[in-house]
Amino acid sequence: HYSVVENLIWKVTTFLPLMLVCLVIALTFQVRWSGEWWHLALFVPSIVLAAALSFMIGWVVATATFWLQRINTVNTLLQRTSFIFAGQIAPLSLMPAALQVISYSLPFAYVLAIPAEILRGGVTLERGLLYLVGQAIWLGLSIIAFRFAWRAGLREYSAVGA
Repeated sequence: HYSVVENLIWKVTTFLPLMLVCLVIALTFQVRWSGEWWHLALFVPSIVLAAALSFMIGWVVATATFWLQRINTVNTLLQRTSFIFAGQIAPLSLMPAALQVISYSLPFAYVLAIPAEILRGGVTLERGLLYLVGQAIWLGLSIIAFRFAWRAGLREYSAVGA
């Protein structure tokens, strides 16, 4: 629980300075939002689903410690893959078509690229709703994967005699 509290405190203490920087940038460059009201309405559940999905992916990776001595390699691989396929390297719309197909076939785009795309107003209502369904499906799959890995890990760990 210490790590959760530490993470929450970090987020709370960095939120205000980050918002001030964003406000200064928005005022300096006269940023205007040109989306529809429903973009904001879709963004809220999208960001909640994205946070839950990111959390569950982390838990699925964490359960790998039942079988692996060093989880750092798996975690690094996950971060690098996410960096490419979540749209952190470049917006997914600028990537080659093959990479876009791969990106939307993996859960990483549903953690970062999809909420950003919805917020910027780059999707139709139908596409936005479809993305929410995709996020919910990936969240459900990650919960199933976690439960399976957790139970299998406990059986393995218990069989060793701990």
